[in-house]
Amino acid sequence: MKNKLLIISLFLVGILIRIYCAFKQPLWLDEIYSLYFAHNFSPLNLIIQLPEAHPGAYYLFLKVLLCFSTNLIFLRTISSILPFLIGCYLLYRQKQSKILLFALLLNPLFIHLSWQLRMYGLTFMFSVILINLFLASSPFNHKKLLSIALLSTLFSFSLIIPVFCLYIYLSLREKKITSFLPFLFIPSEFLIIKGFSTYIGYAEYASWINSPTLTNIPTVIFTSLGFGTDVQNIGSATIMISFFFFLFFIPFIYYFSKKNRLFFYSYTLPLIVTILISVIFPFLSQHFFFYHFIPKISLFLPRFLLPMSLYFYIFVFQEIKPKLQIPLLIILFILWLIPNSKLNFHPFYINANPINYPKNSLIMPPWENLRLHSSFSNSDLNTIAQNFNIASSIESTLTNSSSNPDCTSLKQFKNIYYLVDSTITSLNNYHLKIQNLLKLCHHQVTLVLL
Repeated sequence: MKNKLLIISLFLVGILIRIYCAFKQPLWLDEIYSLYFAHNFSPLNLIIQLPEAHPGAYYLFLKVLLCFSTNLIFLRTISSILPFLIGCYLLYRQKQSKILLFALLLNPLFIHLSWQLRMYGLTFMFSVILINLFLASSPFNHKKLLSIALLSTLFSFSLIIPVFCLYIYLSLREKKITSFLPFLFIPSEFLIIKGFSTYIGYAEYASWINSPTLTNIPTVIFTSLGFGTDVQNIGSATIMISFFFFLFFIPFIYYFSKKNRLFFYSYTLPLIVTILISVIFPFLSQHFFFYHFIPKISLFLPRFLLPMSLYFYIFVFQEIKPKLQIPLLIILFILWLIPNSKLNFHPFYINANPINYPKNSLIMPPWENLRLHSSFSNSDLNTIAQNFNIASSIESTLTNSSSNPDCTSLKQFKNIYYLVDSTITSLNNYHLKIQNLLKLCHHQVTLVLL
């Protein structure tokens, strides 16, 4: 009875923290993108050939929820918080570890990613379901693994690399190369739902993600484990963080990888593959003939490492002796205090509230039209979608004929406002290019610094 009360209490704490964040945190751009895609595209387009780097199953799920309500707390709770809690419950049922459950419910990054209108709560849930198949003592179910893997990658591409590594582990464990062959369905699914050329074009939008270096590897990995706040991958590692990382963390991971093969294939190898792709792809995309089929993309940001972060804590608490688990949890709790405060208990993202401009105005760049109050309606979604589509069309027209831009579509606007977030330096060249094209077509472009 006491055990049940403790578990219920832990879940209540986890729920209350996330509901508090869902109330306190304002809508931010990526969440409004989720609403835009869910509202503006048909169910078929959301799954196949969606003009977006992410897969579309989450947006389809959100589209269904929008039929019932546009209440922000409802949407965040059902689409993100609830799947995360389901994942925690499934893992507790498998591992029966209260300490692990407590750690997952209090991890700052897990909290941060579980209240947003994004696919991260579902990514966490599918990550749990996948690893539970390998932790179960019953005969391994190959069909179940493949079906869950295919479904999960419709919600998040961040699961492709972990699934790839788990299939390698499975084929080595069973000593059958044929055990790996079902994984090939996943790249086929990727090509069908996204189309490689389409994906390359939209993957370029993620060029702001820094490639791994000796200075940012520590901060990204530590943030993914809840020890930092480098969520947007724009910070730089301090000398002290780098020192601790290379002196202690790498030997620690080597020790665990050597001791537990499943830890190596679920955490260490996926991390290495992610780092290698994030170093090699940006380089190859700019050289020789590779630019035809390799996008300039890095995957090295904390939220992409979410499945690996989960697996890290599962095996750490599994391998550490029970008498050392509570002291470890206390240490983690102390280390997580500042990240939790910065990420979850204070507004972290720029508030994307609407800005009042005169009628007959064009707002550029296109994504600056995606601004909503927290209490939005379907009518508001219609308005921002229409404005975003108009701005995107004009941007496409200008950039496709940059030497002699077609200015016809701009004549209908009396005012043009160009909004610049000066903190995102990776967009400097883009901002300058679009501003110059607009000035060629219009006598007055008002620059607004955010």
